[in-house]
Amino acid sequence: MNNIKNNNESIKIRNIIKDAENKKALLLIDMGNLTYQKIREHFIIDKDFDTISNEILELDKIIYSNSKELENIKKMNTTSNCECGNKMKKSDKFCSICGKKSDELNDNKTIQCEYCNEYVDIDSTYCVCCGNRVTTVIYE
Repeated sequence: MNNIKNNNESIKIRNIIKDAENKKALLLIDMGNLTYQKIREHFIIDKDFDTISNEILELDKIIYSNSKELENIKKMNTTSNCECGNKMKKSDKFCSICGKKSDELNDNKTIQCEYCNEYVDIDSTYCVCCGNRVTTVIYE
């Protein structure tokens, strides 16, 4: 009977330890995310973080560019309006009514983020990839 009681008590203590370790891991993740955000916003400047921060930035770029690619794949079958009023698929190269190139319809100007080099819409204040403030160098 004593062995069962000891086993139950051991299991209870192990579960308490496991719960505490899980909570600690979540808090460390939150702390890491907060620290990384403060590094990106230049509130924390410490060369010891540079290598890790740069690796995270590269992963952010991969995540962002692949998310954009997925979004583009989804948009391939959506429609847009040509200047003549015709509905066109995003995959169409030319309008079937007026012959206008679809590239000419999407004449969005972009600016390039100095931190991660991603292109964002001209009216963007912050980079959608890395979150840094962007400048107004215009690219067409």
